[in-house]
Amino acid sequence: MVKLDNDVKELVRSYAASLLEGYKIVLACLLSVFVPQLCPETQQTCTFRENFSNLSDYNILVIVINFLCLAFFLRLSYRQNKRETYLITHLDASREYAVSAFETNSASFPNVVIRVKQHNRNVIQAARQAAFVFVINTILSAVLVCHFYYDGFRTVTTLITNVLLVSGQLFNVWSVLTECTCTEGVELALSTYQTTPIGYNVLDKDYVERKRGKVELTTVVSAPTAAGTKTA
Repeated sequence: MVKLDNDVKELVRSYAASLLEGYKIVLACLLSVFVPQLCPETQQTCTFRENFSNLSDYNILVIVINFLCLAFFLRLSYRQNKRETYLITHLDASREYAVSAFETNSASFPNVVIRVKQHNRNVIQAARQAAFVFVINTILSAVLVCHFYYDGFRTVTTLITNVLLVSGQLFNVWSVLTECTCTEGVELALSTYQTTPIGYNVLDKDYVERKRGKVELTTVVSAPTAAGTKTA
């Protein structure tokens, strides 16, 4: 039986969590599609196909905003996955150190610290933009489904449920990245996907060995040969 590396296990868990969140994001962003609506023509709940036919100008606007919101969340998810992959492949979590020891323990590889800082800021920027569009999307969609195409109490309950699906995730990403960038001037490398919060605070041994191996190989290859020495 093949034994999976710890990094591989963590990557699989993070990608699985990302896929689950992706399903929630689709439901929460495309509110004009997945929230039950009453079709005036049939006086019955609109089908998926009817949600895209005989649309008013306002309905078209809301659908466009829905897909725009989805695009912002997909961008956030992409940056989040990119950051998580970098943390898993370059860092480890050690109970011997506090989470705030990340920069100190990574001082020998300053490029890692720089990249983590860049990832932190990229994700929190994407989260801010997604949150802004999400609020606008929710308001416009709520007016559409509750005022123009209200289909009873389930319209409200589905709308609220779908919005809450992503609100919790967005708040989690926001709070984690805020902590990473605003903790008394110390940069942190906290996971945003793991169920149990993980604080990466030491360099990954495999990464260190690979980097040192490349340095040693480069040194050997580029070392000048002694004068008068024949080479094979």
